[in-house]
Amino acid sequence: MTASFKKILIIDDDEVFVKPLRKFLTLNKFQVNVAENGMNGLELQNFLNVDLVITDLRMEGLTGIDVINNVSKTFPNTPIMVVSGFINDSEFGGLDGYKNVVGVYQKPIDYEKLIEQIKNTICH
Repeated sequence: MTASFKKILIIDDDEVFVKPLRKFLTLNKFQVNVAENGMNGLELQNFLNVDLVITDLRMEGLTGIDVINNVSKTFPNTPIMVVSGFINDSEFGGLDGYKNVVGVYQKPIDYEKLIEQIKNTICH
């Protein structure tokens, strides 16, 4: 199956980060949806049943950990990638317990490494 059929949901409140990432993923033939907070992200995931969730950790309201908890329970086979401007040891260590967290990236991220991980994860 080609990337053009794969749906990615970005959940992040940082428009400066999201806008170029969305463009990059779209140019790589992914269908990209964006939610500016965790609650909207979970609503979109329930509606769209995406192939991959990319979430920030630190957001107002529902945090990235809340998103990961919910997606892990509701869609246990949906892979999740975490992006954050700053990941401390306790947050990073807390991600180990989630089998569907397939990558953790610190902002700014290396797009080439990210796209390689995405393709390895959902384009097999």
